[in-house]
Amino acid sequence: MEGQRANYYATHFPAPLVRRMLTLNGASLDRREFALDGTRGGPNGERFFARHLSASTDASLQSLTSVRGVDIKALHIGAICDKPPSRDKDERAEWVEMRIDLDITDNDRLGVRKDDLQACDAVWPVALMAVRLITQQIYDEFGYREMAVFYSGRRGAHIWVLDRRVVDQQDPFMHAEVREAVAKHLEYKAFKHGRIDDNILRIVKTSNMTTTVMDYFRDHACLLFLDTPEDIREFMRRLGLRRLESLEAQMIQLQEPRAAYRLLESEVDRAVDSQPTLAWWGDRLLGTVLSYVYPRIDVAVSSHINHLVKSPFSAHASTGRVCVFVAGFLDGELRECPDFDPTSVPTVAQLHLPEQQEQLRENAASLGRYLDLIESQRAETAPEPVTTASRHFRFQ
Repeated sequence: MEGQRANYYATHFPAPLVRRMLTLNGASLDRREFALDGTRGGPNGERFFARHLSASTDASLQSLTSVRGVDIKALHIGAICDKPPSRDKDERAEWVEMRIDLDITDNDRLGVRKDDLQACDAVWPVALMAVRLITQQIYDEFGYREMAVFYSGRRGAHIWVLDRRVVDQQDPFMHAEVREAVAKHLEYKAFKHGRIDDNILRIVKTSNMTTTVMDYFRDHACLLFLDTPEDIREFMRRLGLRRLESLEAQMIQLQEPRAAYRLLESEVDRAVDSQPTLAWWGDRLLGTVLSYVYPRIDVAVSSHINHLVKSPFSAHASTGRVCVFVAGFLDGELRECPDFDPTSVPTVAQLHLPEQQEQLRENAASLGRYLDLIESQRAETAPEPVTTASRHFRFQ
């Protein structure tokens, strides 16, 4: 795969598009830190990792991955610094877009190993639901409305918050302690019995995501989480409604996850309709469902401005899949790339095929169109005051 990676970065990596996204808010490209991950002396050789690298043009960004005797596997992106990064390592990170790392394998209920690519592909819909939840919450809770989502290449997705206010030193979102608070606000938290934390439940309800979550679980996620008798017993244990314990045997007997969950949901709905004082049962069911599908994020990635993340359109170091554009969030709406399927993502090993090249070009064009929308909207609207972020802090 060594020569194939080199060919990808030299020929197909969309450097002008990546540069455009990284300079969307007026930042100089040459002050951005880049890093390279690879091996020296062949694909099984010594580990090579270099950071404090810089590029000033599309051409220099394209050629950054060309290192003699090194098989570059992945390109990473860091912060904007006070001066161009160099081998002297004396630059200081000043700011960076907030990046959110969603990793499917961090959800222990899925039981997916990091090295099991087929299993990761099978549970991709869980990652997509995580993207929907996180982007909507960032918009509703903090007022940020421009977010680009990229496939990580194997286990999940990366969300980039692109709003121009992130470059403003007065914006509360810029401060490290506030970034950490935001990340922890979005972090998965559950009670000992396994149901989701009440504050997360409140966030999902106020974001009007309840119907989306419940429809998704009923139609798709239950196939992953209610597939065996043990799964059903665990779900009912988390639910903790003693008056419905007798349903457990009936759900198991149905031997079909969708039918089992619909039986449970119908009993909850019937009880709430006939006795309004049991309205909390609906919240209990939502909290249990969220304990399975709510995102698990890497707080450190979002909190620390000097943290590296994989570049959009980098090749994944292990799978060789390209980290393509998945969706763009703009003004309360997640605009997903149609028919995204991780199993059909272009790979460096297949980019000699014309259809894979065309697929990559079209995906890059989708990101370009999303950036066009951002720039067009910005041209028509005045910048929001930096107080917007603080106005949206509603930690409880």
